[in-house]
Amino acid sequence: MSGKAINLEGICDPRFRAVETAFRRNFADEWETEGAAFALYYKGSLVVDLYGGYADSSCQRFWRYDTMSTLFSATKALCAMCFAKLIDEGEADYTDLVAKWWPEFGCNGKETITIGMVLTHTAGLVHFQDELKLEHVSSPTKMSKLIENMRPVHTPGVCSAYQAITFGWILDQIMMRVDPRKRTIAQFFYDEFGAKYDLDLHIGLAKEDVYRVSRLKNFSIIDSIKETCFDLRLPVIGFYYFNPCGYFYKIRKDLRCAGKDFTMFNNPELAMLEMPAVNGVGTARSLARAMHVFCEPEFISQKLLDRINQPEMTQFDHTIGDTLSKSCGFMNSKSPEGKWIFGHMGVGGQNVKVDVGNGISFAYLTNGMKAGVGEHVRTFRRLQNAVYRALDEMRAKNEQKVPIS
Repeated sequence: MSGKAINLEGICDPRFRAVETAFRRNFADEWETEGAAFALYYKGSLVVDLYGGYADSSCQRFWRYDTMSTLFSATKALCAMCFAKLIDEGEADYTDLVAKWWPEFGCNGKETITIGMVLTHTAGLVHFQDELKLEHVSSPTKMSKLIENMRPVHTPGVCSAYQAITFGWILDQIMMRVDPRKRTIAQFFYDEFGAKYDLDLHIGLAKEDVYRVSRLKNFSIIDSIKETCFDLRLPVIGFYYFNPCGYFYKIRKDLRCAGKDFTMFNNPELAMLEMPAVNGVGTARSLARAMHVFCEPEFISQKLLDRINQPEMTQFDHTIGDTLSKSCGFMNSKSPEGKWIFGHMGVGGQNVKVDVGNGISFAYLTNGMKAGVGEHVRTFRRLQNAVYRALDEMRAKNEQKVPIS
């Protein structure tokens, strides 16, 4: 398909035509100001694969079939998948003390921190006390020392404070100690997911793929006002983001070595580093498929999948300023049907989710940064609602299967 006024391409099974309509409306209503992609797997088949707009509007480069985009914190879903596999195979347990595997970690109030606390953002390791430099990011040894010097900002395990960037580096150090092959998370994901299932999905950008990545663009003040009119929760989240006394301000301070805002990832030199919490790159198609594959019986036990599908905790998060439900490194949310699903959101609007009961996984990526995050992104919410309307219509018609597109 293609649009005359706006460049839209891809495939859409007729049963999910509501999703295509929603995708087009996002552009027609100018909710999408740059480019975007949305993909949906249903019972093993790719039934929706839509993409459009600009990968780089400054030079009128269209979003194509192989355009990749930055996942931001949706990358954390990949980290959670890797640890779930490692733990399901008996190599470690969520209740293990981090210091069991990494003795040098067990100091400065970190002695009681478990792997599960790191994954659920209750470890208190929100930001670095020492200055973060790019040399730390490119050196696992230097990063290890930086983390060992950290002190929790609250008593570990008692409350939720989102670890936006430290999450990935701490887990990376744990992975290299627990994994029998001593792999980084990026390498583990490539070996166990990417290469096996031919996924165009990576933690850290390969040099040869630089030309395929969409260029990030910040939202305008006008766009943020319009989004706020759609969701009145955004001013509260914005306060927590900009509050100079808040955790997120300190997280942003950590990142000043790389740039002033999230468009810093337009810099290929930064994008090529391994930052497992934030710099995954890929297509929505592969992101949705990765989550679908993860839920297959041959990949993860039903016992662990059931555990992930229900939140371990639902708490107010003192970094983000919103209530979050979490389990084993994933974020849980209620579907439009009121049932628990899981996945992970990313700043700017990125999102990936799995609904085990309905047999679907879906992913949304955009380079036109949105003011909201997670359920507070109107473009994503419109698409998600359309998915469930389509499912309702299918049930009403009592249709049993969807042909492979």
